[in-house]
Amino acid sequence: MIEHMKNIKIRKLSFVLLFSTSLLSGCDSFLNQEPQDKVSETVFYKTPEHFEQAANYLYTRLGFDFRTVQEEDASSDLSNNISADYPYGRGLTQIPTTHDIWKKNYINLRAVNQLLEKAVEYTGNPSEIAASVSTAHFFRAWHHFLLLKRYGGVPIVTKSLDVNSGMLYAKRNSRYEVVYQILSDLDKAIVGLPTANDLGLADQGKLSLEAAKSFKARVLLYEATWEK
Repeated sequence: MIEHMKNIKIRKLSFVLLFSTSLLSGCDSFLNQEPQDKVSETVFYKTPEHFEQAANYLYTRLGFDFRTVQEEDASSDLSNNISADYPYGRGLTQIPTTHDIWKKNYINLRAVNQLLEKAVEYTGNPSEIAASVSTAHFFRAWHHFLLLKRYGGVPIVTKSLDVNSGMLYAKRNSRYEVVYQILSDLDKAIVGLPTANDLGLADQGKLSLEAAKSFKARVLLYEATWEK
């Protein structure tokens, strides 16, 4: 009788352990799901359309310059917006420890670099994503240029960083290295972008070869003026 009861208990325990194991494994497979409310990079960047959509998203940063009309005019020689009690020049301002120009440009660079990294892994014909890749190179130059204008030499970021990346604590590159990176990216953009005449009606307003050349000229004039 006692032996019989022991066997029953052993069978019950075995059943509980088996049920618990299957339940936990089921929960694991249920929890390890791709997010349904947004696109994950594991299922994206598989088709030319994916790359085009990612490149189109980068255009949302073109209006990103952080300055109000007053701030823009206040930095000019003909500014009429500086009041009598303006703190500049009287030693009443403090140097901030953070600023959106620094933070948001580096945040925006992550999506740019991710597109370029995924392009290396693309198994299709490179010509299918050439315009998207060139657009990413343009915007990598764009964000580094915004940083250059405000800070001079800054850390050059050409990889999509995560919270463990050592680059988060990297020292600044020289302004000459930053300018070289900007011009290198623009040269790559120029190679792959279509001419303005080749842009179809649906793509009017997108980057063209001429636009990238114009921006490169702007960068060169800016840096030449700095050297002067």
